[in-house]
Amino acid sequence: MRNEKKSFLIYFDNAPMINGLPPEQRGWLFSALLDYGSRVSRENLTSETALSLYPQLDSQAQMVFRFIASTIDRDTQRWLQRQRAGEERRRTREGERPSSSAACSAQALQEQAERERLRRVLELSKGIQ
Repeated sequence: MRNEKKSFLIYFDNAPMINGLPPEQRGWLFSALLDYGSRVSRENLTSETALSLYPQLDSQAQMVFRFIASTIDRDTQRWLQRQRAGEERRRTREGERPSSSAACSAQALQEQAERERLRRVLELSKGIQ
């Protein structure tokens, strides 16, 4: 049975950005983050797709969402990597041979996803300037 991801972190570093939003926008931001955080590990959901589900967010709240979503993405990738490593250890203990090609392809996909997220953040930050 596969464990479902049950949480995500909001770091104190984000507090100034969040506190700079009006209370109503903070509420919509929190709702969008909860939705995104709960779905990102199960679905092929991008932060932009998640944003499209919350048209109530103004441009400032959207930017805060994107920054926090990139952190959720990074943390989720680490969580998925730990899940895969645990599955490999269980298979090894049960006598199955670990799949090195699957581990390599998973790592390549993770690296590609990280590069894509960084590219999006850089594009967004250029638009702010």
